[in-house]
Amino acid sequence: MVDTGAVSFAAGMANAAGVAKGAARAVARAALILAVAGVTAVTAAVPSARADDHSGQVRVEELPADTYVPEPGNDERSMDLAFSVVPKRAGRVTVVIDTSRLAGVATVGRLSDSCRREGARVTCSYRAWNGGQPSTVRPFRLRPAEGSTRGDHARVTVRASQDGSAAAGSTAVIVGVPKLTVGERGSLKRLRPGAPLPLRVAVRNEGGIPARNGFGIAVGAGGDQRITPRYRNCRKEGTDLDPELRCVFGRSLKPGQSAVTDGPLGVTASKRRLYSHLSITVYALGSPDDPAYDPDEEPYPGTAGKGRPLGLTDASADRGRFREFRSEATVGLDRQVDLDAVARPARGRVGETVPVRVGVRARGEADLDLSYWDQSAWSVRFTAPRGTRIVGGPEDDGQPLCTIRHGGTVAMCPESAEGAASGPGAGAGMGFRLHIDKKVHGARGRVEAVPNPDFPPHDPRPANDSAPVALEATAATPEPETLPWLYGGTGGALVLALGALYAVRRRTRAESVRQGPVDT
Repeated sequence: MVDTGAVSFAAGMANAAGVAKGAARAVARAALILAVAGVTAVTAAVPSARADDHSGQVRVEELPADTYVPEPGNDERSMDLAFSVVPKRAGRVTVVIDTSRLAGVATVGRLSDSCRREGARVTCSYRAWNGGQPSTVRPFRLRPAEGSTRGDHARVTVRASQDGSAAAGSTAVIVGVPKLTVGERGSLKRLRPGAPLPLRVAVRNEGGIPARNGFGIAVGAGGDQRITPRYRNCRKEGTDLDPELRCVFGRSLKPGQSAVTDGPLGVTASKRRLYSHLSITVYALGSPDDPAYDPDEEPYPGTAGKGRPLGLTDASADRGRFREFRSEATVGLDRQVDLDAVARPARGRVGETVPVRVGVRARGEADLDLSYWDQSAWSVRFTAPRGTRIVGGPEDDGQPLCTIRHGGTVAMCPESAEGAASGPGAGAGMGFRLHIDKKVHGARGRVEAVPNPDFPPHDPRPANDSAPVALEATAATPEPETLPWLYGGTGGALVLALGALYAVRRRTRAESVRQGPVDT
């Protein structure tokens, strides 16, 4: 039905750029839905005509079974009516939309430049440049009518014609959106590095509105995990650094129904990172959360799968955990990280403030990086030796990186603090300042690695998670009782010189006394 080389109608529409983007998304989504016999529009005239058959009839396609309009009071209070028209040949095509049943349910607004409104009828005229090529049509926006409530609905009919050939379809405009919840199935713990994830996704409709258009599943995989679109109703989108897998299903999901994928999604575990991140979202096709219906968002380049379609099995009896709209899952490898606490001794006299360095080394075969969660893999706890107080620690642009508690006896630092993940050595480790209040015989402090309980490192040697911090303190130097110049250095030399001079003069005087006066 859909040819990815589709061209858009050129009718001087003011929102041409938005239409082109929306068409790209709609074409991509249409290809996925068709792969699993998804919902398509009702067609008239020649129902078996192919999209590449230029001698066929005009057709209306991609008109969803339901068109959702957010409830009054919702921030997203409007939604495009969107579908595709396939002309039989190049030339002008007329589209007539009957909105007469919308009273009390929804109102029409933001009319396309190619359309005009006469009462409850909207007539649009487009020029098609190629026959047999689908183009997305967005004739107007729909807003909830004042006083409408969730579940109110009305039918809108669409008729396209060209040279005596006509096709028709209809969609039910519904106030409100299906409330879909999601849950991951399959253990994601202790996986072999680089192994396929045994991840299946369960979806439940917990609201009062059916998801008759079907639904989509989007999986974002962080932490150097790899995405491979294994199924032809799945597609890889985004960049290599932030890839996303999108799968669409044409199966209707009634209120209270649940379904689960019949196989694992194509995500491969990291080879190095001990913990990785998955985000799983579900959305009703045609709802405000469906990226194919956002004409203002540039579509990502994507790679479509070529295998069998990913199917669904009934899961109405599933009692597993479901989360509204979005699920955050953690993937763990069967790897280990050894946290090794190390420290240098502190040396000084009582009354002095002296430096001391402590740290934690992370050694092992895996990378314990939790940046996707914006968390620390571990914390460093530094307890000061008895008789000392922590009066300063590492800083970043004057901002403390650690929290000093209990009157300076304990400091807590995240592993992201500068130097926390290094062992002591030249310029390594975290630098603290200790004030030695008094000498306590045998006093020792301690540095400890405190793992994040939500992301244990699988530490093979927990005994080295802490290390003592020795204190070599000496008594304060006593104040001298005499003048300081009498001790050593220049003062000592002066005393010796004066003493020698006094002795020489005394000896000379004694000799003159013994000899008596000199005769002249």
